[in-house]
Amino acid sequence: MTYSSSKYYRTIQWLLVISRILLILLIFIGVVGVIIDAEQLIEGIFIVLPYVFAPFVFVVLAFSIRLKCDSCGKSCVITWDINYKAPYESHGIVDRLIDAFYPRELRINQFKCTRCGEEFELEP
Repeated sequence: MTYSSSKYYRTIQWLLVISRILLILLIFIGVVGVIIDAEQLIEGIFIVLPYVFAPFVFVVLAFSIRLKCDSCGKSCVITWDINYKAPYESHGIVDRLIDAFYPRELRINQFKCTRCGEEFELEP
């Protein structure tokens, strides 16, 4: 079954990937202290976190709340269950790194609802 909000789902996934890349760049700049000194790094962190990551988090949460499952009608992206297990397992560190920067749902063009387990196709 094709998911009715495929564009929003893809947008959420890509925004999460972009925020991970920005965070890694920030850490890399911090590790390579030759580029900027510690005082500038601390000032940069306090500027980057609220003005770059906060909007990403806000947009991802806003889109996530808007997404509803076509089958059960509940939120299909956000789950608060401690025992929740990812629908697509990653085996090994290389697979987990690939999944962090190119999510499996986008690679196979489908995802499972976190509530009812229904599988949906994503529009290309």
